[in-house]
Amino acid sequence: MAKRIILTFDDACLSHREYVAPLLREYGFTATFYISEYPGSFEDKTQYMTWEQIKELQDMGYEVANHSLTHKIVTEISEKEIVAEVADLEERFKQYGLSPATTYAYPVYAYDDAAIKVLAARGYKIARTGGNDKPYNYRQDDPMAIPSYNAHGADRETVLKYMDAATDGNIVILTFHGVPDIDHPHVSTERALFEEYMDYIKLKDFEVIAMKDILSLMTP
Repeated sequence: MAKRIILTFDDACLSHREYVAPLLREYGFTATFYISEYPGSFEDKTQYMTWEQIKELQDMGYEVANHSLTHKIVTEISEKEIVAEVADLEERFKQYGLSPATTYAYPVYAYDDAAIKVLAARGYKIARTGGNDKPYNYRQDDPMAIPSYNAHGADRETVLKYMDAATDGNIVILTFHGVPDIDHPHVSTERALFEEYMDYIKLKDFEVIAMKDILSLMTP
């Protein structure tokens, strides 16, 4: 029986390249990093990655994907603006030599039919929401509204309980931000706690996959 977990990391925090990616490599885990030029913060390279560092994540074998250029909430902007947010980040990928993103994460987890329409038109078949605290069943749930668990803000035992919801057909997607996230402490995860989570994944022999890998599971 497959027990699958997906580790996702939002907002291009510097800790993703300096700490998370090297640590995951030690564990033999993959991950998906959702990139956004977070407004008013991305310029601070003591807290956020450079595009060269983002490309290094992809070169290390991790999935690097679309979280909109400036993190605008898609339910609060026009369809034209949604297109611009998604397309402009795609252009950044081209500019810095990254392979095109194949999955997307909605900023602040909000989505609507207009956003799904835009993403589908641009070729996206996978999109992640969040804060739902339930697993994703790839056999029956909508791949354009994939739920995830907030791994930040929850106590250790709660997060371990989240992971145990991974059963055959049900994938647990965990959403992290910075490890730690100094710029946004309300979504921060301390490193010692993060390492406990990784130890648990290893101990329980979960299969760690990336968001893009869901497509191969959906294919008969």
